[in-house]
Amino acid sequence: MLERQFAKSGGVRSLWRACVLRTLRARGEGNPWPEDHVVDLVLRAAQSPTSLTDAPELATVLAEFVTALVPYSAAAGLFNLSTNLTFGNAATIALPSISDLPQADWIREGAPMPVVQGVASAVSMSPHKIGTIVALSNEMMRSSSAEAVVREALMNNIGPSLDRSLFSAAPGTPGLRPPGLLDGVPPLGEADAAVMPKTEAMIEDLETLIEALGPYGGNGRIALICSARHSVRLQNTIFSEKEYPLFVASTLTTQLIAVAASALAVAVDPPRIDSSGETVMHMEDTNPLPIVGDPPGGVMATPVRSAWQTDSTGLRFVLPVSWVLRAPAVAWLTPTW
Repeated sequence: MLERQFAKSGGVRSLWRACVLRTLRARGEGNPWPEDHVVDLVLRAAQSPTSLTDAPELATVLAEFVTALVPYSAAAGLFNLSTNLTFGNAATIALPSISDLPQADWIREGAPMPVVQGVASAVSMSPHKIGTIVALSNEMMRSSSAEAVVREALMNNIGPSLDRSLFSAAPGTPGLRPPGLLDGVPPLGEADAAVMPKTEAMIEDLETLIEALGPYGGNGRIALICSARHSVRLQNTIFSEKEYPLFVASTLTTQLIAVAASALAVAVDPPRIDSSGETVMHMEDTNPLPIVGDPPGGVMATPVRSAWQTDSTGLRFVLPVSWVLRAPAVAWLTPTW
C-alpha cells in the first residue's frame, strides 16, 4: 500500500530525478525531464539557501521524502509525528521546554485574565547533517531504471543510519551529531514472561511505558519502536496501531522504546546533491579516510576506486537533519517475551 502511494508521489520523484540529472549534466548530457520544473528547484536549493516559504514545492519534496523513508526507517515514521521545523539560514533554533510550560486557568465573567510569566528554560537545536556517497556504474545512471536505482541505493543507506543514530544511547557530539534518544535514559523494569503468560507480560510492559510518558503524551501521540520480532509478536496478540503507532527499526534487537512525539522536534532541510565521474573514492564505510595531516604524515586509506577508470559515478547525498527533545519523554525496557 505504502509503496504504491510513493510510486505516485510527484515531489519525491523529482528528488531522485535531480540526483540522476546531476550526473548527466556533469557528463554534458541533457535533461530527460524538461517538463519537471521541480528538478531544477531541488538542484538550486542544494547550492544556495532557498526558503521553503518562497518555494513551497521544496516543502512538498521534503515531506514526501520523509514519508517515503518510512518503509526503510522507523526514525522517518517518528519524524512524521513530531514537531517539524527547518533551519533556513538560522544557526540555531531555540524551543521552549514543554515540561515547564505555564498552565491556563479558569476565569470569572468580567474578571481580569491572569498573566503568567513564561519560563526561561529552553532547549536549542543546532544543525547537523547525515551523508553518503554511493558508487553506481554509468550504465545504471543512463538506464530507464535510473530513478529506481538511485532511490533504493539512497533509501537503504540513509534509513537504517538514521535509526542507528536516533534510537541509540550515544551522547551528542557538537558539530557532528545530535544525541540518541536513549542518551542518559535508564531502562524501566520489564515484566517477567517466565512467571506469567506472555500476553499479560506484554500488557504490563506497555502499561509501564505508556504510564511513564503520560505527562507528555496526553491522549495519544505516543509511538512505539521495536525490532521486527517484537513487532510481529505484538501485532499478532494484543496490539492495535490505532492507539499507538508502531514502527520497526532494523537496528534494534532487544529494546522496546516509547516516545511522546510532541516532545520531539525535528528539522530537515533541502538535501545537497553532487556527483563526479572523475574522482577517486575511498571504498570504506567503517573507517573514514583520514584528514590530511591528522595524524601527521597520514596516508590515503585503501581500498580506493577511480570513477573515471571504472566508468562509474560517485553520487554524494547530504541531508541536513537534526533533532532535540523538549522534555524527558522517552522510555524503554527490554522485554522478556
